[in-house]
Amino acid sequence: MLRINGLEIKNSNNNLTIIQSCLNNKIEIPRFCYHEKLSIAGNCRMCLVEVKNTVKPIASCAMPLMQNMEIYTNSFLVKKAREGVLEFLLVNHPLDCPICDQGGECDLQDQVLIFGSDRGRFYEDKRSVLDKNIGPLIKTLMTRCIHCTRCVRFAKEIAGISILGTIGRGMKTEIGTYIENLFKSELSGNVIDLCPVGALTSKPYAFKLRSWELYKVETIDIMDSFCSNIRVDYKGDEIMRILPLLNENLNEEWITDKARFSYDGLYIQRLTHPLFNDKLRRRIITVSWSFIVKKFKEFLSKYYNTIFKFYGFTGSLVDIESTMALKLLTNKMGYSNFTSLDFIKYNKMNSDLRSDYLFKFDLENLNKIDLCFFLGTNIRYELPLLNLRLRKIYMKYKILYVSLGAKSDITYFYNQIGISMNLFLKILEGKHWFNNFFVKAKEPLILFGDNLLSRLDGFNIYKSLLYIINMNKISKKNINFIPKSVSFVGNMELNSLLGINSDFYSQNQYKKDYNILYLLNVDNVEKIYDYFNFKTTLAIYHGHNIPEHKDKMHLLLPSYSYIKKKSSYINFFGLIQTTKKALFSKYDIQKDVDIINVISYIINKKKVLVEDIYFNIKENMYFTVNKINSVNFYIKNKNINKNKYNIFNYPFVMKVYNYYKTNIITYYSVNMSLCSKNFNKRNISNFNK
Repeated sequence: MLRINGLEIKNSNNNLTIIQSCLNNKIEIPRFCYHEKLSIAGNCRMCLVEVKNTVKPIASCAMPLMQNMEIYTNSFLVKKAREGVLEFLLVNHPLDCPICDQGGECDLQDQVLIFGSDRGRFYEDKRSVLDKNIGPLIKTLMTRCIHCTRCVRFAKEIAGISILGTIGRGMKTEIGTYIENLFKSELSGNVIDLCPVGALTSKPYAFKLRSWELYKVETIDIMDSFCSNIRVDYKGDEIMRILPLLNENLNEEWITDKARFSYDGLYIQRLTHPLFNDKLRRRIITVSWSFIVKKFKEFLSKYYNTIFKFYGFTGSLVDIESTMALKLLTNKMGYSNFTSLDFIKYNKMNSDLRSDYLFKFDLENLNKIDLCFFLGTNIRYELPLLNLRLRKIYMKYKILYVSLGAKSDITYFYNQIGISMNLFLKILEGKHWFNNFFVKAKEPLILFGDNLLSRLDGFNIYKSLLYIINMNKISKKNINFIPKSVSFVGNMELNSLLGINSDFYSQNQYKKDYNILYLLNVDNVEKIYDYFNFKTTLAIYHGHNIPEHKDKMHLLLPSYSYIKKKSSYINFFGLIQTTKKALFSKYDIQKDVDIINVISYIINKKKVLVEDIYFNIKENMYFTVNKINSVNFYIKNKNINKNKYNIFNYPFVMKVYNYYKTNIITYYSVNMSLCSKNFNKRNISNFNK
């Protein structure tokens, strides 16, 4: 029996606290320190309620429900207690709401308006606290801090970094980093959302606009293959900030710093008009679309009544509609010279088996694993939000985590058994201590990523992993690949990597065979220098940012970014999500499909129709669903010669890459450059070793 404000409530869960029960029954209780994803602190005392037969008000966030409890959330005692709490919180809080970036969405403002007194009685001097420098992304104004400790608990419990804490007592209480240090986490920006007042705000967004002046669009992030749900706040043609959207089945309410702060890269080195590289005068000039069409026709006139070859490349941020449009363009010319830059790494990955490239565990059922094995991967920087889920599982169940590869800080304990290939061969032959735990595990999780498959023997190592799970009679769903590129799964689902000779990149004769090279939003042009002759090949770059080596290109065609168009992406476990149009461009920019359509019509007098694109996507997706999709089958061939793995005796070392600069948007982002510069300058390990 439970009664709240005189109404009888059916309580089916006795493990709840009073505030949880009230919120479940849509009874609002004000609070500052309480948060659903964090541990209970009971600091702010704002959630006080009255319980029958008690003398004093009780903090509802820390009090569990009991039998026959009668609770009052709107009595006279509760109202006076809330007024008193707010009066004490405002004793030292500065009166700078007109210049505070939190204004308009500040919990303290809202609760003082509803629950506070209509007059103040404080006439003494207010205290002040020095601001802390905790990085290039978070702006601190610690005089506003009300010591709710949300940021402290987030850093310790979610991000896994014990960098923030409370110092002093009474009037001298402060929250800081003990010694001067940066908030060295790829999830640091989430404390901005958690702070109920304006003590922690966004540096890039400082003094720009108020929340009610912004237009809001709900879309997805494409900085990694997780595809987190985000909200884009913009005004006019400029993005002001990016915030997370609550999705318990995906990113919960957290996003990475790349997703939150890299948007400024869309405005630096932006392709706003078509460009033509006049190599005779050695300069790049702005031209019209009609001039681009004219130059393209002039180039094609050289090959009148002759066969010419066309090759298309896609980058790491390309959506499936644009990918299919370019694929249809190449197919209409009678050949399949089309691939992604991912193919350079994974040229032996089989797109016929979804179990080879999809993550086969549901995130909701991930807590069923009883062992986790990392092979040559740094999960923290390759997929931070998946690492956050794995950390939560470890903190709750304390299962065994083992890593074969370079040692790195993944924010929780794991056994690093070394980097030698001999150790992996011992595991294959069942002679390592890890095999004793692996045999007993019912639901082990084996994770590998880009660093493994980019090796020359990467696919052979993957086949060896299949041998391990076969010998232990474990389902194939227990071995999973983690792609960093958001477009990788889409390319595999659409079979965009089929029809390519796996020895293509080792044959020098191909350098002069191709007449047109079409680069669709390719991140790094330098990667394909050795494969094509740019002197005789017409190089066309199609994207939203100017590539670093633009002097190699002949034509540069501007297109919309993912923020300015409706497009579809497939994340690392096969969920299809769609971006929404958030901005209206004022530049001379065209849609990806329209640009490819014009190119197709000039070449072979055939248009790539939108209907054809979606029809072929549906056909490919239907084929994908009917691929060998089962992940519960075992390998039938058990006669694998263990002495001939065809694996090189090369250690599992991590490629040194900059976490903050992984695609063309983050490369030009000032915010990401500041993160990279600051963390590297202070010898903070934000780079894989």
